[in-house]
Order: sequence, then C-alpha cells, then structure tokens
Amino acid sequence: MAGIADRRRRQLEAVAHDIRGPLTRLLLRVETLRDQDSHDPELLAGLEADLMVLLALDQELLAISEPMTPVKQRAWVSLAAVCRQTARSYGLQLVRVEIPEGLMAWVDRQLLQRTLHNLIENALEHGGPPVLITARTGEACTLIQLEDTGRTGPAIPPPLPRLLPAHKGLGLQAARRFCRSHGGELRLGASERGGWQVQLTLDPGPTHPPRP
Repeated sequence: MAGIADRRRRQLEAVAHDIRGPLTRLLLRVETLRDQDSHDPELLAGLEADLMVLLALDQELLAISEPMTPVKQRAWVSLAAVCRQTARSYGLQLVRVEIPEGLMAWVDRQLLQRTLHNLIENALEHGGPPVLITARTGEACTLIQLEDTGRTGPAIPPPLPRLLPAHKGLGLQAARRFCRSHGGELRLGASERGGWQVQLTLDPGPTHPPRP
C-alpha cells in the first residue's frame, strides 16, 4: 500500500510540475495584456477567471502531492515577540509589527518564523513596503495577517478574485502547508492599504494559555 501511495504522489507531483510551466507563461501574458491600452476588458476578465480555476487546481495538486509540513513542537509563544524578532531582519522601515504584548499562540515557533520570512520576502519583492503584521485571537482561531502597500502605494483595493501572481506561488504554498499543519487555512485577498493581504488562521490551541 505504501508503494502505491508513493507512486500516486509522484504522479500527482509530475502533473502539477507539467502544468505549472504553461500556466506561468499564460499568467505573464495576461499581465502584459493588462498593461496595454487596447485590451478588451471583458475578454481579459474571462481569461483571468479561467486562470484562477487552473491555478487553484495546480495548488491543490501540490497540496496533495507534497507531504504535510511536520509540526516538531507546539508551545505557547508570544506573537509580538516572534513577529518582532522576525521583523528585525528587515528593519522598521520595511516591516512594522502592531501586535499587543499579551497575545499568545499555540504554534511551532520555528515553522511560524520560516513562514513569516517567506511571506515578508514575497511582499517586499512583489508588493511595497512597509509590510504590516497584525494578529488577534479568539475562541474559533488565531489570526495572523500580513499586508503590503502594493507597487504604487495605498490605493482602493481591486475587486476580488484577483489573478494570483505566479511568482508568489511558492511562499504561499509553504504558508498554506503551515496553516493546515496547525489546523487552519490560508486566505488571500486585497488590502485596504493598496496591496495584498495574507491571513493565516490557526487552531486556538488549549483553552487556557499561560500568561506571557
């Protein structure tokens, strides 16, 4: 049974790899069309909608084919402390953290920091600084949110769904695996600050976190 499952995983991985090349080329061509004054808005919207479906299928294939990121050790950690430590690698002008001191999360600290680095680097490379990190907790979940200002600064957020840039795929896939390994999910949308908004929802952990 293990051999069959391994072969199936490799087959799914191969299919995901094969469709990623032409999908990336199509994404780049749509971006080129958007920059041209003569493009047909209705045709472009239809292309974007179809590509969103294909991109979602590609990400699902990757999620199925790749093993879930193992959670080595979950513990109560201070979200403000972890996020600020991560942000120091980039400087205050590039990454801002606005998280209350007492906010705790039941996470694998190493995996959280690795995920934050991936998302920050995506935002700085393809969006615009500063990247803002916020968080809140509740009975249903712990929510960590990252927002950038986009290439041109704050603006009215575009309507969703947006075409997911191909270059953001790898960091988001790693973040999605992190969320799923912590009983949650990743959500992507437009930020009121003009760029992208990435939300990490995680299960809340044991009922009573310790005092930080």
